[in-house]
Amino acid sequence: MTKLDYVGHVITLTGIVVGALIIVWQMNRQHKGALELQRKNAKEALKVELHKSLVDYVDSAVDAQSDAAMYVYMLPSSLLAFQTQVEMGMDTSPIKERSSIFSDKHFAGRNAITKLIGALESYEIVNPGLRIFRTALASAEHDVNDSQRELFFELLKVLPIDVPHERQNKIGAEVIWRSPPDREKTVELQRLIQTYFDCSLNVTTYLYDLKIEIQNTLLSGLFETRTEPRKPLDPKCVVITTEPQSVRELEKYFDEQTSWGKSKRELETKLSRSEP
Repeated sequence: MTKLDYVGHVITLTGIVVGALIIVWQMNRQHKGALELQRKNAKEALKVELHKSLVDYVDSAVDAQSDAAMYVYMLPSSLLAFQTQVEMGMDTSPIKERSSIFSDKHFAGRNAITKLIGALESYEIVNPGLRIFRTALASAEHDVNDSQRELFFELLKVLPIDVPHERQNKIGAEVIWRSPPDREKTVELQRLIQTYFDCSLNVTTYLYDLKIEIQNTLLSGLFETRTEPRKPLDPKCVVITTEPQSVRELEKYFDEQTSWGKSKRELETKLSRSEP
């Protein structure tokens, strides 16, 4: 073998080795690319699934809260119609609303919100900024619960009470009827109902804001557009977003300007004083 032949063999062998290395590199690159694509697709699929799950929680909370609010919203009209029938000596139509049903609907709304907050805690890794919604909902729920307690005890005084079946023989009635409230009392009751309705509306608007943020957090990679935050006509209305500057302002607002924030500070003060 001449020196020239030897050099030729070396060049050929080198070409084969280099070609093999290039093929291996390309295969590794393609493999990594395929794995990355699989991870991306799995991540997007998980986001879609999380979006559906959270939206279901939000929709359930909205439905439950609205159901409780609407149940009592038309009650003043029913009471006024009842009063008018009594004053005119007409046969009165029985009042169908019950304080116990309102209470059940109210706490169904509370349970739905509690489940939603639990879900937000579980999925916080997706967007830590969603934590502000837990604060907002806790504050709004505090107001709803306060208004419900006052309203519930007033409803006990004016709405009929269904007697449990096992006690009907002892009491001698299936229903305990209340005297119709006078018009002044009805106006006061209407005020309490409006307060409860407004507090409930506050909860549902925060839930609407949450739905927007869930869309932008979980679906923004699938679509080119983003959903704009709520823009209320009244500039005093609070809008919840996860924009960092807004979060700082919202946290300050809820801590310093809400009944929930005041109650939280009072509790923290009591706990600090009780510590040894």
